[in-house]
Amino acid sequence: GLPVYVDPARLPLIDPEKKAEAPVNGTTDNSNTHFAAIGLWAARRHEVPTERSFVLLNRRFQKSQAGDGSWGYYFSADGKSGGSGALTCVALLGLAIGHALDLDKDADVRPEADPKVLKAFKMLGGRVGAPTGFVGDRPTPKDAGGFYYLWALERIAVLYDVSKLDGKDWYK
Repeated sequence: GLPVYVDPARLPLIDPEKKAEAPVNGTTDNSNTHFAAIGLWAARRHEVPTERSFVLLNRRFQKSQAGDGSWGYYFSADGKSGGSGALTCVALLGLAIGHALDLDKDADVRPEADPKVLKAFKMLGGRVGAPTGFVGDRPTPKDAGGFYYLWALERIAVLYDVSKLDGKDWYK
């Protein structure tokens, strides 16, 4: 009954509410999905069969983007859990994996032209301030979304080879 053993086309795009403690078929979150994706990518290099898992990962993020271009902590097929910069970076990782493995055979869109990717980077660009050259009185990592957000942003910008977000040097 685990999703990885079921034809992805037969799985409903729902996530049970208030079942975060359930070990099977419980409520999922995009933060744990992030680390599962990284683990699966490493496993793939050692010939572990991962295609179904990556199809599910790609489908998850293809179907759950919020109107502002973000994704949130919990899965929501209608995009209603959006709003997190860090989890938007996670979704961008999932979409990049989908593009790298050409999982959506019907789509002929390069990552740099993918409307979901572009919308996500536009949202992230709105959350990055312009460098001021002054390093005092800046927000703490907690105020900016935490070290997790900063790490996720750095990793996704490197992955997509993005040096500027909304014309601003994201690293500065």
